[in-house]
Amino acid sequence: MKYTRYNPKKKKENDGLKFLFVLILIVFAAFLIGTLMYRVFIKENIEGGDRTPKPITEDITKGNQKNDDNDNSKVEKSSTEFKLYGIQCGVFANKDNADELSTKLKSAYNVFYGEDNSKYRVLVGIYEGDDGIKILDTLKGEGYSVAKVSLELNVKDICDAEIGEMIRANLKLLNKLDEKDVQSVKTKDLKEWIKTLKEVDGNSKNFEVFKETKEFIGSLPENLTRENSGDNYTKIFSVIKKIK
Repeated sequence: MKYTRYNPKKKKENDGLKFLFVLILIVFAAFLIGTLMYRVFIKENIEGGDRTPKPITEDITKGNQKNDDNDNSKVEKSSTEFKLYGIQCGVFANKDNADELSTKLKSAYNVFYGEDNSKYRVLVGIYEGDDGIKILDTLKGEGYSVAKVSLELNVKDICDAEIGEMIRANLKLLNKLDEKDVQSVKTKDLKEWIKTLKEVDGNSKNFEVFKETKEFIGSLPENLTRENSGDNYTKIFSVIKKIK
């Protein structure tokens, strides 16, 4: 009668093969994981650099050091522009006509006047990037003839950069009022923040504009509302036009 003999040696051989196979799988998996981590974390940082956004004033400081360690008025042009724009619904030589259009818009939008070359521009907000696209499309859908008015701020030194950052911070609060459920926005944190800004060179071409911007933000009402937003937008428009 045939039967299979129990062979402890053969069992040990099988166990050894299983152990070797598992060990190979572990090594292969470790290799794959290590390669993936290298590509995602290490190689990306080496080839792409640090992708963490940095404050514009930090970029400018680095630009100064690269150009001339003893001259902190110079900056690199890259990444030092504030590409702002106003949404214009009409421009008039006669203020009565501007008032008529403004009255139609005020119930739903943050309307203000931007005086430019003795003409009255009826504008709805000031925005950056895609922030104003929804408002622009809504106005077009309602039949208004709208256009973007460029309000770019080209930064040449720390003074210009801080003017731009103050304007940007102010606009973030103002543009919150575009949201239907927002009735008012507090300005306390904004006012506290401007007190922390660095000292700027008094010889900068736009030093007076810097002081004016800082003062008007410091004097903002405790709460911004649609009713008082127009004066704020008008001031921002005026400040940007003064920048040399």
